[in-house]
Amino acid sequence: MVTVNVYHLRYDELYRLHMLVSTPTESRGREEERALFDTIKNDTKLHHHANRIHDYFQMLMDASLLQQPQTYKEGWENITSAGRYLFESGWYEKVATKHKATLIDAWHATMNINGHWFLKNNVTVKGTWPFRQTMNGDVFEVNKRQWMLTANGFIDINSAVFLGDA
Repeated sequence: MVTVNVYHLRYDELYRLHMLVSTPTESRGREEERALFDTIKNDTKLHHHANRIHDYFQMLMDASLLQQPQTYKEGWENITSAGRYLFESGWYEKVATKHKATLIDAWHATMNINGHWFLKNNVTVKGTWPFRQTMNGDVFEVNKRQWMLTANGFIDINSAVFLGDA
């Protein structure tokens, strides 16, 4: 049993950036979104960075390579590479710490089972509101090693090795 830190992907912000970068200018709705896009577009460095984050977000969300046995390994390598880049770039927010726990304990402690997880007293809550429950793509850190939650279990974002395969 160890201390497990739980990080949630800043999905809403990434999705908004994704929409800003990938939606044609004339389709943009709100004026502030158009102004933000113009700011990004007019700053070459910022535009390059926004496109790079957009590309990594798409890689993280793309499960198409996982559907064929011959591209399965490459798919997980892409997903973990994207997760690692986004984690190192600050696109994950620390939301909880669970002491004397396993990965499974920390995952269960940050799920909305029998009430909101952040109101339970068995986990130390960090971060900002509003909290959502932990879901696929979120990262758990144990002894400076990051594990991404997936539908298949936990995968090390540095080596693309599943827990149990290591």
